[in-house]
Amino acid sequence: MNSAAVAQVIPLLQPADRRQAAYYRAELEERQALVDDEIAVCYAALGACKGRGDLRGVHRIGQVIRDRQKEQFELHRLREALRRRFFPTQATPTPPVRCFDVEITRDGSWWRIGIPDLDDVTTARHHGSAEMPARERIAFSTATPIAQVAVRIVGDHG
Repeated sequence: MNSAAVAQVIPLLQPADRRQAAYYRAELEERQALVDDEIAVCYAALGACKGRGDLRGVHRIGQVIRDRQKEQFELHRLREALRRRFFPTQATPTPPVRCFDVEITRDGSWWRIGIPDLDDVTTARHHGSAEMPARERIAFSTATPIAQVAVRIVGDHG
């Protein structure tokens, strides 16, 4: 949207709509901070479990981290949608995004997603849904928010 179009749209917003959007933006930012803290605590606990050789704990905490990262990603998307809709002229710093190449191959009724940079593998049920499991695995393995991970399919052997 160009600046002239933005200038025409913003006056059409009701003041109450902008106040409500600002309220929800603050709520989302607060929840984002809590989720970020939860993830940091979980990574510390994950390290402790690995140190003790507690494989069940590693698996359980790993699942909690993945769930929180999904929530973190959804919060990021909601905040961006609010910003674009109600505050388009406000510049926001964009976090750096790291792109990983992934290779997808058929593995029975599943799809195997290889992540060569991490020497790691994950799976997806459907070829078209391979991006998110790859991003989740990379985010978990690198302790990076999902919003800062991109994937590029370089090998597609289906």
